[in-house]
Amino acid sequence: MSKTRTKVTLQMKDELHKRVLKHEKVEDIAKKIGVSRRTGYRILKELIDEGKIQNIGYTSPGFFVSAEDDKARSTGGGAYGTAPLEHTLSEAHLSGSFYTAVLRQGDMEDIRDARGFCYGYWSKDVKHPTGSDEYSADIRIFDTPVILRYRRGNRGSMSVRMNIGRIALDPLQYDSSEQVIDVFVQRAKAVFNILEMHGWSFSEEVKLKGNIHFAWPDHPWGEFLDRVYKMADDQIVADHSNGKLEVEIENGETPDGLSNAQILAHAGAHIEALHQQETDNSLSIYTLQELARQNAVLFQEILENQKLIGQIFIEQQTPKAPATYDFVKGKLEGYQ
Repeated sequence: MSKTRTKVTLQMKDELHKRVLKHEKVEDIAKKIGVSRRTGYRILKELIDEGKIQNIGYTSPGFFVSAEDDKARSTGGGAYGTAPLEHTLSEAHLSGSFYTAVLRQGDMEDIRDARGFCYGYWSKDVKHPTGSDEYSADIRIFDTPVILRYRRGNRGSMSVRMNIGRIALDPLQYDSSEQVIDVFVQRAKAVFNILEMHGWSFSEEVKLKGNIHFAWPDHPWGEFLDRVYKMADDQIVADHSNGKLEVEIENGETPDGLSNAQILAHAGAHIEALHQQETDNSLSIYTLQELARQNAVLFQEILENQKLIGQIFIEQQTPKAPATYDFVKGKLEGYQ
């Protein structure tokens, strides 16, 4: 005998709708309204399908907002998305994170700016590492995912660590590795500024731990890099660590690292330019050969003309014998 499916009432649906917008877990809400976990997720799916709530990506556990609220989120200005990309665009990312001390803890409400635009949410789950409590927030700013981890020690120490996600950029648009790092610094400053609107205060000393990496997912060279390839003092590797094949340059914070990233990002253009140069050189050689042939013909004509002129000159310089006349002896006609 099959189990009877739980009948969902409008009251249950409204209650789950109200509570999920307060970022309560679906499992906890299901218990409160007297339904199973499975039924709770079924109600959640109905709310999403009806367009009443919207799931916010890059959050774990999942967070939901009303569909209208999600449309007001500010995600524009200053960053590319990260999929799919032309190979001239690299997914620049940090191997580490930003770290600073917290001078004053603010609220942990929805992370909004002064205009009310929503950038992220604090997780309801609190971890308890030895001697401290750790809170996390998932934020998305300038189309870049950011994970924030706030740690509060039992003895009163407070610190925050910020992991900024990948940013798609063209290495050729930057003159130095410091300019690339500054892109991440500006993201970090933007997050700190928004949190200060919520009463937070941070130390002016912000440390960056880690290196800049440049990655190209699904790059055609990836399948040929079965081992580390040395390019100057930097490595080009075929990386599988995130579950997909990508070509990556490590130590991108060095001058050579940025230079090599610029070369790799525009390798196709470089190859095309070399091909064009070779074509141009071939045309140049053909042109030179044609000019040489034409010059040879012209030179031959000049020689022939000089020979003709010489002959004329010789003829003009050679003395000629005087003309001879026959005189008829006798009287001239008309004279007597």
